[in-house]
Amino acid sequence: MAADPFSAVPYEIVAHILSFVPRPDLPTVCLINQSLCRCAEPILCSDITLEWTHQRKSPPIIPLLQKLFRRPELFDCIDAVSLTGDDFVGRDPSPPLTATESTVTEFERIIKSFDAPFADAWVEKLREGSMDAFAALLIAHLSKVRRLTITDNYIRRLDLIGKTLQSKAIGQHLPRFERLKLITYFHGFDYYAPAPPHRSDEVMALFHVPTVTHLAAQMGSTELFHWPAGEPDLGCLTSLDLEGCCATFMAKILALTRSLKSLSWRWEYAPETDDPWMTTDLDLDEIISALSYVKDTLEKLQFRITVYSGYRREGEPAMDVSGSFGGLVNFNRLTEIEVPLACLADFGAQPQPLDRHVPRSVEILSLSTSMLYNEGVLWIPDDEWPTDQDVVQLLQQLVKSYPTKLPQLRLVKIIDDISCFENRQFDEMLANTPLDIDIEVVRSISPLWDISV
Repeated sequence: MAADPFSAVPYEIVAHILSFVPRPDLPTVCLINQSLCRCAEPILCSDITLEWTHQRKSPPIIPLLQKLFRRPELFDCIDAVSLTGDDFVGRDPSPPLTATESTVTEFERIIKSFDAPFADAWVEKLREGSMDAFAALLIAHLSKVRRLTITDNYIRRLDLIGKTLQSKAIGQHLPRFERLKLITYFHGFDYYAPAPPHRSDEVMALFHVPTVTHLAAQMGSTELFHWPAGEPDLGCLTSLDLEGCCATFMAKILALTRSLKSLSWRWEYAPETDDPWMTTDLDLDEIISALSYVKDTLEKLQFRITVYSGYRREGEPAMDVSGSFGGLVNFNRLTEIEVPLACLADFGAQPQPLDRHVPRSVEILSLSTSMLYNEGVLWIPDDEWPTDQDVVQLLQQLVKSYPTKLPQLRLVKIIDDISCFENRQFDEMLANTPLDIDIEVVRSISPLWDISV
């Protein structure tokens, strides 16, 4: 009998057998013999998750890279990479990694083999033990990957990952992504490390990956809108999840899409910042105009605006709202909508019926409350905030009219993203109101960078 009984078994058969082995047990399989190891490693490398947090200060990225460079063919087996962790906030720098001198020398040689203008800075960061130097080395060699998620800790205060992504997306200095479908690139909120202007350049570059169907990203503030390599072909893009993009920029993006079915657009409105696009004027017509480019394809829409004005100081003007969401009624392919309740009810002394602006095709209607009880938004003149009873009356009107005006409607969600109903007995009020349709109050908000496929 041969010392290695699997050496004579075709690779495909061994790989099929190992597909039934629980993933946590595959590292043990690799220790049995060389044949099993060579079959198990591609499975292990197919889906890579490296969580980098205070609890996991040294994720195994260095031994992973060593394994991949020992068997370069494994790079082609990588289908999904997830680089996550969101607890490095505040003034403290992210913790460095430790590698042997021989490992650093090997990685330095590989970095210098690229014709990248930032290679010297890359090597310097490598020798400092900076995580983005090692993560960028991994990303630079990804050509066959289909899913790529990079969030928070891997982006804040770090620049090499963004530069590497930008180079690969536009095909300069580094090999391009050949079949990337899903990208998540989310900086996250950190008061001490806000997204710098060049984050927008990195996000705009991601639109140049022609195979991408789903893109979720957070843009940094910027004065200028420009494509880094001419107008991209967005024909494959079917799902877009974008945070921090003003209406003017969103219109330029949506004008190039032809097949977009799902759009999540979250806009942080903070007039007190230095961002020139943040004024005290909010034009709802401009928002609908931007959305009009996808009127004939869009099936799912989330538009959420977070107003940071909060409590208005004496003499400070309220946010001036003009226009309406009236044009939304013509989006006849929409089946799911989430928009601010105040936008559907219009801004004025007498809130208007919610169904006026909702297309007949809608099955799930979600109404967020973030603009409803905010002193920075003049929703009703003379600073008179709406009451819970006002909201219930609007829902009663909706329920009364939906059989004829919204025949497909089966669920209404109140997205209480500022917990304004927590102590107002809103649930009890709804329970005591006869309604013929399901109404759900949602207080648990999903991660902003999460995309549904």
